[in-house]
Amino acid sequence: MKRLPTGEKWSHEPKLDGWRCKAVRRGKHVALYSRLGRSLTPRFLRIAKAVGSLPVTLDGELVLADEKGINFYGMRGARPADDVTYWVFDILDLNGKDLRELPLTDRRRHLHKLLARTETVIYPVPSFDNGQELLVSAMDLGFEGVVSKLKHAPYRSGYRPEWVKIKAPVWTAQNRDRWEKLRG
Repeated sequence: MKRLPTGEKWSHEPKLDGWRCKAVRRGKHVALYSRLGRSLTPRFLRIAKAVGSLPVTLDGELVLADEKGINFYGMRGARPADDVTYWVFDILDLNGKDLRELPLTDRRRHLHKLLARTETVIYPVPSFDNGQELLVSAMDLGFEGVVSKLKHAPYRSGYRPEWVKIKAPVWTAQNRDRWEKLRG
């Protein structure tokens, strides 16, 4: 198992169990894409409309919450009326200006400032300095785990050493047969 990074150069976020989603706005057109580049826009028009009010490109996680908590399996059948929210962990551009080369801390500052003025279905993923405490809380809440990120790193797509994902052991045990459940 990977070890949780420690030290002041790292920031830690809860890993929510949803669908990775990049939201891209170009002019009046908004598109939502999965991690594999599939269009999610038609299924999540409420999220697309909310993104349409913001001059940005965002990276985050679509999450369905119900009375039992976060419902990953419910995402497959989610309808527009369902309570799907968009938890954003990064901002890639703002008002047409590319922010990807800025350090994570600067990008987060832009993201929080932008989303503080909105009342929508889009929320910034909170970050914490103490990853171990966050991992314990994530396990208590049934979250997937923790993502640790280097504070000074620019944004890069794909799997990078600047981002370390640690899955909660309880979550891992409960989801060993996840792909079989999804196929069935």
